[in-house]
Amino acid sequence: MALEYFSIFFPHYHYPNQKYLAKSLHQYECEDPLIEAEFIKIALGSEFRGAIGEVINENTILDSELIESITELCGSNKVTKIITYNYDDLVEKALEKAKKPVEVISNEDTYKNQGGDSNIKVFHVHGYFPDDRSELILSESEYINYLQNKSYWGDHIQNDNFNYSHCLLIGLSIKDPNLRRLMYLAYQERLKNLFIGIPHFAFLRKITAKEFIKKKNKSEYTGENANKRKEKETKRFLMMYHKLKELAYYQLGINVIWYDSHKKKDKKKDKEILLSELIKNLNHFLLKKV
Repeated sequence: MALEYFSIFFPHYHYPNQKYLAKSLHQYECEDPLIEAEFIKIALGSEFRGAIGEVINENTILDSELIESITELCGSNKVTKIITYNYDDLVEKALEKAKKPVEVISNEDTYKNQGGDSNIKVFHVHGYFPDDRSELILSESEYINYLQNKSYWGDHIQNDNFNYSHCLLIGLSIKDPNLRRLMYLAYQERLKNLFIGIPHFAFLRKITAKEFIKKKNKSEYTGENANKRKEKETKRFLMMYHKLKELAYYQLGINVIWYDSHKKKDKKKDKEILLSELIKNLNHFLLKKV
């Protein structure tokens, strides 16, 4: 819209192209993705959705360990529902490739008319780009409208599963305030019904000492034995930080399963460790219920 206004009122002005504008806005507003998206939406106007589609197509990941793992978990492991906050169809394509029946739920109509439990259902609660009827929740104004809509189908499906199922949260920072609100309220409801145990599980990567020290002010560590003090204080802080994060997530009904690496050479090993940790946590959880 802003570019359209520029072209109407300043026809001889050479305004920046879409990619330059988006990169520049990201540089100055990257700390708040909602506001960043709002700026880009205002700037692109009617071209906003099309621009998102171009970005999705340009950045399509053909092979993903994460999506492969999700595909393996589905069906035979009694995982029959996927709630995703992504806009693409990568999970659906992977399930189809694995010859697993899949049903996409991405708007009010598909939610109301969904089939039985024979298919693996993928719920796109923040929108689904291939579906023109699916409203994308990406910018600040869209997010505000979403929060005001108390009858939104996406919240119903999240509430149902956070209240009555056991969810595995993968690839999420869990910083979305609405997601945290829904999970907190669902867990409080379970506690009212005398539910014992933490119902959900999340994989989170630990912050390394190297990452932490890199962000710290180096001037804090000076003088004699500076390196020893730095190492000692960092270990103490990270131990406390990770434990506090676990306690904070417990309030949302989430068990944290920590992992250490994103490195390619460790992916296979990490996958085996994560799955074994998940099984161990699930067995512990089931024993507590008996």
